[in-house]
Amino acid sequence: MGIAFLDMLTEWLLPQMNEDSADFILQMDGAPPHFHRHVREFLNQHLRQRWIGRGTDDDQMLLAWPPRSPDATPCDFFLWD
Repeated sequence: MGIAFLDMLTEWLLPQMNEDSADFILQMDGAPPHFHRHVREFLNQHLRQRWIGRGTDDDQMLLAWPPRSPDATPCDFFLWD
């Protein structure tokens, strides 16, 4: 599942996002495909400090997804009032 999600990111989502604007933040929840090692390596390389999600101490994410909080939106805490 992680490799399929990575393919979707690289082949469809990120090209679409970059076409609209190069200034975006990718937010993902803690689903297992989003936490796949290859997905996090790709995000650390191509979207350093521009992604929100579940990660490790070595990851270059903007903000960690709150553990066990599927309905909490991290953007509520820092992007708007």
